[in-house]
Amino acid sequence: MEESVCRVTLGNITKEYKKGTTYSEIAREFQPDYEHQIVLAMVDGYHLRELRKTVEKDCEIHFLTTADPIGNDTYRRSLCFLFIKAFHDISGHDLKHRVRIRVHFTMGPGFYCTVDKKEKPDETFLAKVEARMRELAKMAIPIQKRCIDTGEAVELFHKYGMYDKERLFAYRRVSKVNLYSINEFEDYFYGYMVPDTGYLKYFALYPYEDGVVIQMPSKEDPETVPPFEPYNKLFQVRHEAIRWGDLQEIDTVGALNDRITTSDMKEVVLVQEAHQEREIGEIAKKIASRKNVKFVLIAGPSSSGKTTFSHRLSIQLKVNGLRPHPIAVDNYFVDREHTPKDAEGNYDFESLQAIDIEKFNADMDALLRGEEVYLPIFDFKTGKRQYSSRPKKLEENDLLVIEGIHCLNPELTRNLCDENKFKIYISALTQLNIDEHNRIPSTDGRLIRRLVRDARTRGASATRTISMWPSVRRGEEKNIFPYQEEADVMFNSSLSYELAVLKQYVEPLLFAVDKNSEEYLEAKPALSDELSAAERRKRAQLQSKPVYRYVALAIFIMGIVSAAYGLYAVTTHTGGYGIYFALFGFAAIFLFSSYNMLPTAHNNHSAIMKRAEKAEAAMAEYVKHYPNGAFPVPSHYAHPIVLKQMADAIEEGRAVTVPEALTAVENRLKSLNADVQVEQEEYDEVVVIKAMFLNHDYQ
Repeated sequence: MEESVCRVTLGNITKEYKKGTTYSEIAREFQPDYEHQIVLAMVDGYHLRELRKTVEKDCEIHFLTTADPIGNDTYRRSLCFLFIKAFHDISGHDLKHRVRIRVHFTMGPGFYCTVDKKEKPDETFLAKVEARMRELAKMAIPIQKRCIDTGEAVELFHKYGMYDKERLFAYRRVSKVNLYSINEFEDYFYGYMVPDTGYLKYFALYPYEDGVVIQMPSKEDPETVPPFEPYNKLFQVRHEAIRWGDLQEIDTVGALNDRITTSDMKEVVLVQEAHQEREIGEIAKKIASRKNVKFVLIAGPSSSGKTTFSHRLSIQLKVNGLRPHPIAVDNYFVDREHTPKDAEGNYDFESLQAIDIEKFNADMDALLRGEEVYLPIFDFKTGKRQYSSRPKKLEENDLLVIEGIHCLNPELTRNLCDENKFKIYISALTQLNIDEHNRIPSTDGRLIRRLVRDARTRGASATRTISMWPSVRRGEEKNIFPYQEEADVMFNSSLSYELAVLKQYVEPLLFAVDKNSEEYLEAKPALSDELSAAERRKRAQLQSKPVYRYVALAIFIMGIVSAAYGLYAVTTHTGGYGIYFALFGFAAIFLFSSYNMLPTAHNNHSAIMKRAEKAEAAMAEYVKHYPNGAFPVPSHYAHPIVLKQMADAIEEGRAVTVPEALTAVENRLKSLNADVQVEQEEYDEVVVIKAMFLNHDYQ
């Protein structure tokens, strides 16, 4: 019997492989074409697959390497697993006395971990662990994966003494759990792994404070392990967050769930709010104690809480007898035509050169001298600078609270004396882990904040926010993080319970409409356009009586005759009313010559119905190839405007699930009639899609 084969396409190359061939085997064949190590496969442009998976049908493949963000995360996650395995190999596998290892947060390109051990791991012990890691890597041991029932996982992790995972899975709503293993050592990890330990060649271990740093390569240079460079100020803030979480007994998601279900969360909220307020009050006291401070400079990455913090700090400054005045560095943007551009030709608003540094320093220096200054106000609509109508002047107890991404960059305030500046770095440094081995990156926490903020205040979809996030992150890496150690103080705006609060708002945004569905249709605009046009023609046909078209035809013919006679009469001067016949004739031709009215070969009932059927069939054939075969709406509703309005319905709180969103769109269309006034944009959208619904689910 002939073996089944699958056609696999990579770029311009198509090859046949036996069904059941692993992606790892294919990756080895194409590895010479990639600069960095392949670790994952992207199948059909949508499905992310571990290399241990097999080819089961014809597909297109794009491989991801350690230089890709997802690939680099996979490498780092796998390396953590290798570290934990090696550590237990050295310290022993006694389940009753298993060493507790906690992966806390990033330190540059590495992870900071602590070990629940009587004596902290010294260089000698870590050298043994590192040697064991390299031994395991050289052995290329497969990293196995198995799926078990959640209840079985709870029992298993209780047996292993991994009580954090036991607590986590006690609240799991999914019936299955994926576990990974290296030989006999088994653990749960949230995310994909490399196929075997042989992939994990690049790392180093460094003792630091009370723990250890697993130093790893960056995605920019995935084959090089950079030397460890501690960020002492940032570390102290993050370490304090760990201590505070432990003190509150809320260090993991499972622990938080326990507190939510078994105790009064009101007290938890009040305690954490009070703790933050005390910290802000202490910062205000430090500022007040430095009599020469006139400029409080606040910087931090996106969604770190800069604006909220500046308001809270201003209140505390007033408590200390000071008068704060807020200023946004964004008001010192250069005029739009002078804004620098990035490599892609887009305005780079996050560049320091987008700020008029000379003007900023001149104004600040003048204020410091006690002069009156008319501060700029940037008009983002016109891209031009305007000026306030009232001047600003600093009195004895006045100071400026200045917020902007460049505030810690010495170049921004190069003409100002350091004694007049107090610099604050703020970030949302997540203090909650999924479990002891699976972190919640602070970056992800900030992204969740921004998703909710953009949806509620800016009307932006989750797709738009997520699509912009890489650019935001690049700006942070370039303009903010390099200067964070310049701060006089650092403030952590994160709260251990905030993700639980934000979950109810962000889930509907993330589970709304598949973020690729609209783009999928926009790749074939002709299909959507034809479907809309055909459905509109079908609706017009169903709503009009056949006699009307024949009446229109009669009037049209009369118009031709009248126009011909009128032109003849005018040119030959044989009739005084020739001009009127001509005008009537042309009017009739104009009004009744539309494609919709005349019963031509393309405008009869049969032709119109066949056109609609053909358009629906073409769209159905197209969307059935959508990844997972699960396009979010029936094919006869497959139009980008429908998907957009569904996303709007969810963001506005009119729906939660995809079916509810489709119903919300349908109900909205039903409510729109001649008596309802809408903006032109919405009217245009209604015209395009309403016939789709009129022809199917409602009359």
